Amino acid sequence: MLKKSLCLLLAGILLMCCYSPAMAADTSTRLYTAYGDGMLFKQNEPVTLAGIAENGCVISASLLNAENNELASAQATAQSNSFSLTFDGMPGGYDTYTIILKADGKEIEKLENIVFGELWLASGQSNMMYPLGQAKDGAKMAAEGKKGSEWLRIYIEPPYPPYNGKENAIPVEAQPEIVGGHWITGKSNEVYGMSAVAYYFAEKLIKELDMPVGILNSSLGGSTIYSWLSREAIDNDKDLKEYYVNADEYIEKSDWKEDQIDIYNTMCANYNLRTYSYRNFRISGMIWYQGETELMYNRSTDRYARELDLMQRSYAELFNYGGERLPLIMTQLAAYCYSDNEFVLPERNYAFTQMQQSKPDSMAVTSLYDLPVTYLPELGVIHPEHKTEVGQRMAFAAMGLVYGKKIAYTVATPEKTEIKDGSIYITFKNTGDGLIASSEIIRGFTVCGDDGIHIPAKAQIVSADTVRVYNENIAEPKSASYAYCVTNERANLYASENGEITLPVSPFDTNPDISTRYWREATWMDCDDEKAWRNSYENSAYYTTWAGENAALEKSKDFYSGTASLNIKTNEKAFAVHPVTFIDKTDIFCDAEKDFSDYNTLSFYIKNNGSEAVTFDGLKMYSCKTGFEYYSPAVIGTKDICAEIPADGQWHKVTLDLDQVYYYGNECTAAYSNSKLKYTGKISFCFTANSDNTDINMDCFEFTASNEKVNTRFDCDITNADNVWEYICALFTTVIGAVISLFTK
Repeated sequence: MLKKSLCLLLAGILLMCCYSPAMAADTSTRLYTAYGDGMLFKQNEPVTLAGIAENGCVISASLLNAENNELASAQATAQSNSFSLTFDGMPGGYDTYTIILKADGKEIEKLENIVFGELWLASGQSNMMYPLGQAKDGAKMAAEGKKGSEWLRIYIEPPYPPYNGKENAIPVEAQPEIVGGHWITGKSNEVYGMSAVAYYFAEKLIKELDMPVGILNSSLGGSTIYSWLSREAIDNDKDLKEYYVNADEYIEKSDWKEDQIDIYNTMCANYNLRTYSYRNFRISGMIWYQGETELMYNRSTDRYARELDLMQRSYAELFNYGGERLPLIMTQLAAYCYSDNEFVLPERNYAFTQMQQSKPDSMAVTSLYDLPVTYLPELGVIHPEHKTEVGQRMAFAAMGLVYGKKIAYTVATPEKTEIKDGSIYITFKNTGDGLIASSEIIRGFTVCGDDGIHIPAKAQIVSADTVRVYNENIAEPKSASYAYCVTNERANLYASENGEITLPVSPFDTNPDISTRYWREATWMDCDDEKAWRNSYENSAYYTTWAGENAALEKSKDFYSGTASLNIKTNEKAFAVHPVTFIDKTDIFCDAEKDFSDYNTLSFYIKNNGSEAVTFDGLKMYSCKTGFEYYSPAVIGTKDICAEIPADGQWHKVTLDLDQVYYYGNECTAAYSNSKLKYTGKISFCFTANSDNTDINMDCFEFTASNEKVNTRFDCDITNADNVWEYICALFTTVIGAVISLFTK
């Protein structure tokens, strides 16, 4: 319901942005609505004109240059109340042309300001549909009254093209034209209603190719991929048709109810209503931004791969590509909590690259995980407003895939891995001039051992196409991952060309066959960034990475490693700090780590800048089920949860044993294993101080992995009891432990 509501809202906003004149049924001789003033035809390809005419009517067309010289012409006789004629096209450039259409020698239509260049189909769901006027850069452009290029030509279609006079009716047969569709140039006010991704894609191509570019602007928020497939294509794919039949998703023509069809999630719906109307055009290729709906419906990667392959093959036939495949450029999907299993997103994004690798000469994939995911509240979290880079990256891919002017036009992916000397060496393909990081520290990598538990890793570029990945705490790594989580804006490894970064390396896992527990990004651990994006279904935003209780926090350049540390100042005797991983006591961010049961230790570095010692009073790891119960891990090698930090201005390492945790922090009760940390919400580092002017720094938080599971331990020491209550708890625990031991030997 959330998905459909967001899509309906976006479509409604788009409807206000787009001008969609209603057209009454017209049986007189005319061109289909796919043609109009200011349109663009693909350069150096035959031009086909088609429309409606009475049987036997002789239709002729002439192509004229600016001097009214006829450059090409054609003639046809109407049959079946329609006509189609074809003449030679022109080279791409900034010359404008006129087309004169005649019926039985009488002029009936005149198309002016016609250009030839590169024509692309832009299709998909809401993130492709997202209008220029609401994109980050497009909104500024609209506010300043700026327009696009006159050499940008866009075919605008209504969000819900009417059929039989209704906007909620879906035809069972593919329609020859889109009612309400029309051409505009980049100078029109309507340009703000076109796809922002397609706008920036075309704008970049105009500059790179130095010629006009046209966009067939055809998308619908919330639409599934199989709504864009034709019935004929599905019927000719035995396996896919059988799949739809078994899933009760195939609709026979005889069962099609035109006023009861779900336009978003019904086979052929959008193909019949939109795509087929473009059949007479030659196009340069297709840009495709779609797949969010499939994740929400939990539809498999294998199914999507088959559907994408069928779309590419069938569209090649539709657009007269003969035996060749239609060039297809798709982008990976943006950060969003698509399901309770947040790792479906990196898995699908990596799968996109595998689909591309089976068709490297006709498909390219771009990535976008590093882009800001800010959004307009009225459009929802799933619609990031940064679209400029998405369009430009697709244009970069087009310049390589279609026009042969770029080297590595699809995202870099691992080609081989080698494990040696405690490191994993990953060699990539599609790196262009070589791998490059956007900062000195490479972020986004994790490694795991035999247990499959990933923890953050260090990485260094050792050659143009190879990266070394390692963690000193994993002597024998088995697999490495990169950007493999919902939110990974900080992952910063790219391919390069001519000294500039190009496409971010794709998310991946080098060995998904290992029974894996992936790492969720935890920006708070290195203390380098003051804010981080946190994903929630309703409250996604940039939040401070750390919050203080009775303490003031700031980023400090005095660090143990990385680029900064967390500085904590207070005049209070008791204070605490905690990473921001939750909204309230029980509502934890859907991309935050909740399960700490697979980690063995947590260590961090702390420096006391004051004149008196400060006591680390323990880590409270609160249950995200209740919000008030908590466990405190012991300092490694002790039965105490506390540690004294001397006032010596030196960095001290504190290591906590997550496999020895105490309920409510009472170290004289039973010690539990890390299994008690499976449902953790807030984690809070607590301190006490004697000084009225406490100043400490914290940095470099690190987890180690352990798949060891230990039962409750009854190893309490009565001599540690500080009061009567602790003595009673310890005595009781000792007695109970002795009884249990009789039955567990």
